[in-house]
Amino acid sequence: MHSCLAFIMANHGKVKPNDIVFDPFVGTGGLLIASAHFGAYVCGTDIDYNIVHGLGKASRKNQKWRGPDENIRANLRQYGLEKYYLDIFVSDASKPIWRKGVQFDAIITDPPYGIREATRKIGSQKETAKMTEKSSENHNLVSSNYQLSDIIFDLLKLAAEYLVVRGRLVYWLPVYKPEYTEEIIPQHPCLKLVSNCEQALSNHTSRYLITMEKVKEFEKIILPL
Repeated sequence: MHSCLAFIMANHGKVKPNDIVFDPFVGTGGLLIASAHFGAYVCGTDIDYNIVHGLGKASRKNQKWRGPDENIRANLRQYGLEKYYLDIFVSDASKPIWRKGVQFDAIITDPPYGIREATRKIGSQKETAKMTEKSSENHNLVSSNYQLSDIIFDLLKLAAEYLVVRGRLVYWLPVYKPEYTEEIIPQHPCLKLVSNCEQALSNHTSRYLITMEKVKEFEKIILPL
């Protein structure tokens, strides 16, 4: 995520000092750095064990493996923002880990679209569409495809349940230009659409920066037996 876009997203999220900001697809933590710059305490999750723990191949030239200073906490430290670091967890975004009562002031994220990054969630040995990934630390993961529609559905549900009222969800939604209308933006009864800003990617594709605000408390629907 380009730093300018990260700051724009933090602005759309109305991030302010002492907020708690969460990124469920944290990656290398660029959005957390932008939020921490405004004085927010930051945390995140990612399904990739190596990214969370700063393991694997290095991004630096002439360096084979990542060093101890190539992780999210070290990134915040580099900008003098380590005091705002809460924690990062290895977790599947389709299966929230938070207990009842946890609330965030903003959820700011760039979900994977399956173009540059694979979209994954935890699978099972019985699923036919599966793959086994093995890290340098022998952490095995059986994963299955995570469709974009499911990612956004889970993201909106997460925001509805864990944002404070008037808290904001900010995320990118990829679209095919000829078919785009505002009506295709996913909705949730607890969330109000505030803005949708286009970033053109090609003649046929764009992504929209979607900003939503929580307007009422989440009520879990219990289906009759």
